[in-house]
Amino acid sequence: EDLSIFILTKLIIIFMQDYPKIKIKLCSTNEILDFNKFEVDMALRIGKLSDSSLIQKRLANIDVGYMASANYISRNNIPQKLEDLQDHSLAILSNLYGHPIVKAHEVSITPHLISNSMPVLKEFIKENKGIATIATFFCKEELAKGEFIHIFPEQLYTKRSLYLLTRPNKYIPKHVKLFKE
Repeated sequence: EDLSIFILTKLIIIFMQDYPKIKIKLCSTNEILDFNKFEVDMALRIGKLSDSSLIQKRLANIDVGYMASANYISRNNIPQKLEDLQDHSLAILSNLYGHPIVKAHEVSITPHLISNSMPVLKEFIKENKGIATIATFFCKEELAKGEFIHIFPEQLYTKRSLYLLTRPNKYIPKHVKLFKE
């Protein structure tokens, strides 16, 4: 759902301006949908499907880093190394099933919050609750304003890929071809 809010909405608005006669039906979900059952033409997904007959085209890389609010950092010591995260309240980005995307480092760190929702993690940061792992694109504005601080900018929590999923049909509807461009 986070993709539809922060990436797809802008793309759809541009597409609708360029092609006003094409009608769009947007279904925003974190679930893996059956394209045939739900009449889905295409989907965006973070992470590659391991077992799928769908065509998966990688569109971009998404960096997930450690972020904290400037207010939180002003009241707490800024971590200098990963081990220092043990002294902070930590929120970790998870996959669809609630499992952390990557196993907690070489260092044993127990997160206080595990969530697959970037808005939840962003709110955790905004409310000065601690340090969270979150996609850097999701915090671009706050980072530019100095409201958020990128902890360990040289070391990512993980790197994910954004994929466009389409059916393997030989016939691709014109509106799908246009949107893919």
